[in-house]
Parts: sequence; structure tokens; C-alpha cells
Amino acid sequence: MSGGLAAERGGMLSSGPRPESGGTEVDDADGPAREGTDRGSSRAELEQLSRPDPDIHPPSPPPSGGLSFEEFYRQHTAGLVAFVMWLGAGAAEAADIAQVTMIRAWQGWARIEHPRTWVRKVASREYLRRIAACHEEPAAEPGDLLRPGADGVEEAVMLGPQQAGVLELLRRLPARQRQVVAWIYDGYTPAEVAEILGLAPGAVRASLHKARESLRHYLTGEGRS
Repeated sequence: MSGGLAAERGGMLSSGPRPESGGTEVDDADGPAREGTDRGSSRAELEQLSRPDPDIHPPSPPPSGGLSFEEFYRQHTAGLVAFVMWLGAGAAEAADIAQVTMIRAWQGWARIEHPRTWVRKVASREYLRRIAACHEEPAAEPGDLLRPGADGVEEAVMLGPQQAGVLELLRRLPARQRQVVAWIYDGYTPAEVAEILGLAPGAVRASLHKARESLRHYLTGEGRS
């Protein structure tokens, strides 16, 4: 009997305590799953922290190389007036067109990407629109708009003697040639002028060539009356 008890005790010691049903397997299975959950939570938290606050919007950079509208107005209004005069307008009319154009620029400033070109396109269209309105009303006196030399003293004060001389030359050109030369004189290339005006590059080059020939004849005395 003592031998049987010894054998029984030996069997119990060798086998060790038996785990509860499924206990070890559950612990082994939960270990990787819990670790994956923890990693997922950490990743989600990091993503949440790195995501910008929807209520905070960084300010959009202003157009024209960072210029505000006030800075643009101060720096470019005088040049815009001169440009409209090179198109053919008198000094008073050019100043009025420039102001109307700048008001439109201020109203849509956030959407304008290239304001220097934008204001010249708008001012050019406004000038042509006013000329067309004068032709549609033949009973009305066109005044300085179609006779821009009438206020030459004021123009000389606004532009200075050199630009006033250029203006006098431009007024001797046909409308299309004057328009092309005005853009070129204002610093644009023929390719840019063609794109801005919606013309073929060859047409711009032809107008520019004819304008230069006409001005050369005038400067050499061949075109003087």
C-alpha cells in the first residue's frame, strides 16, 4: 500500500498542476492581439495630434509677391495711368480709368494672381469700351478721349518730359500698332503681348515692325508734314 501511494504521489509530482481548461491558450492568444491594439491606439493618437486643427486656418499669402492691395495701389497706380495714356487716352480720362480699374482689383484682390497684368488688361478693355460708347453716340462730343493732346500740359507734368515725348510719338500710330507698342514699352515681350491680347504671335510682330518703321520715319523727318 505504501508503494502504491508513493507511485501515485510520484505521478502527481511529475505531471505538475493542471491548468484550467483553455487558460494558457487564452493568455497566449490575447498577448499579440493586445499588443496590436496598443500599437494601433498609439498610431491613431499620433495621427490625431499631427492633424491640423480644423478651426485654425493659416493665412493665405497675398498675390503679387506678397504685396497687399494698399502697397500695390501705391506702387502701380501711376504706371497704370501712364499705360492708359500710351493706349491713347488723355490724362484725365486715363486717371479715371485707372481708378475704376483699381476699385475692381480691390474687390477681387484675393482671386487675382498676376495683378500688374490684370489691371492693364481691365484698363485696356475699359478704354476701348469708352471709345466704342463715343462712336455709338455721334451727337455727343468725344472730348479729350478721342483728342488726347488737348491736355498736353497736364500730361507733361504727370509723365515727365521723356515719357511725354514717347506719348507724342505713340499717338501718331494706328490704334492696333499703338496698343502693341504700349504693352511692349511697358515691359512685356511680344509673346506675352500675343497671349494677353489673344493675337497670333506673327500678328504682334508684324504690328511691332510697322510701328517701328513709322516711328523711324517720323524721327528722321520723313514722316513729318
